[in-house]
Amino acid sequence: MTEAQQSSSPAAAKQHVISEHLRKEIIEGRLAPGGRLPTQVQLVEQFRVSGVTIQRALDRLIREGFIFTRGRNGTFVATHPPHLYSYGVVFRDQPRMGRSRYHEMLEAQAFRLQRASDRKVTIFNGITGREDNESSRRLLALVRSHQMAGLLMIDGDTFHGTPLLEEKGIFRAAIMSRKVDLPCPIIFPDMTGMIDLALDTLVARGRRRIATLITVPVHLEIGDYLRNAMRARNITTYDRWRQIVPHDIPEAVRNSVLMLMGPGAERPDGLFIVDDNLVEGASSGLVEAGVNVPGDI
Repeated sequence: MTEAQQSSSPAAAKQHVISEHLRKEIIEGRLAPGGRLPTQVQLVEQFRVSGVTIQRALDRLIREGFIFTRGRNGTFVATHPPHLYSYGVVFRDQPRMGRSRYHEMLEAQAFRLQRASDRKVTIFNGITGREDNESSRRLLALVRSHQMAGLLMIDGDTFHGTPLLEEKGIFRAAIMSRKVDLPCPIIFPDMTGMIDLALDTLVARGRRRIATLITVPVHLEIGDYLRNAMRARNITTYDRWRQIVPHDIPEAVRNSVLMLMGPGAERPDGLFIVDDNLVEGASSGLVEAGVNVPGDI
C-alpha cells in the first residue's frame, strides 16, 4: 500500500481525527503543559477505535513535540509544547545568495535568544509562502499543525496573500526595509532620519562636497529624498559621485571608490556610505587611493 493510500484509508482518517482532537485540547489549554492525558483504555472507549489506532495517533503527537510518555506512568503534555515555545525566523533568500550583514545579525540574535531561554528558534531560508518548494512546504505544514508559536518574517511583504499569513492562532511580526501593509505588526527603519543625521554630521564637520555609496534596493527607496536633503543643505554633489553598487561584491565597491578618489579626480571631501555592507570594500578603495581619513575625506 502506498503512502497516499495509507493516508486516505479509514484507519488513517481516524488517527487524524484523534490527533487533531488532542492537539486542539492542548492548544486551547484544556490539557495543560505537564498534564496527564487520558489512558489509552479511556481513549479507546471515547473514540470507539482500536488500541493500535490510538497509539498511532499518539505517536504523531509525540513526533510533533506535543506529548511524551513515561512508560507505565502514562502519557503527558510536553512541558514546553511547540505552540508555546517554538519560533521561526523566516527569510526569502537562501544562505549565501545575497545575504547581508543585517541578515547574519538577525540569525545570531535568534540563536542567542534560544541559548538564553526555553524557546526553540528555527531559521527558515528560501521561503515563498506557497507550496512551491520543500522549505516552504515544511514551514506551512508546521504552521497548519500549530507547531509554531510565532513567526518573525524578514521583508515579509512577499508573503502577503499566502497561507503563511492566514492560519489563525499563531503570532506574527515582520521586520521590513520599508513600511508596508501587512496583517501583523511590522518594524521598519527610519531611513529618512538616518539620512538627515548623517548629512548633518558631515556638514557640522565642514564637509560640503559629498559623494554617496548606495545599494540598488535602497537607492530605489530613498534616492529622491537623499538628493533633496543634500540640496536643502547646499551640499555640492554630482551624478558621478552617486555610486550605486552591489552590496555583495566588494571589488565593485572598491573600484567605485578608486574612481572617485583616483589621481586627477575632482574629489569630494565627504563620503556617505548608506549601507554598512559596503564599508570593507570602500575602505579598501580609500587605502589603495592613498586617501587620509578623516583628513582628506
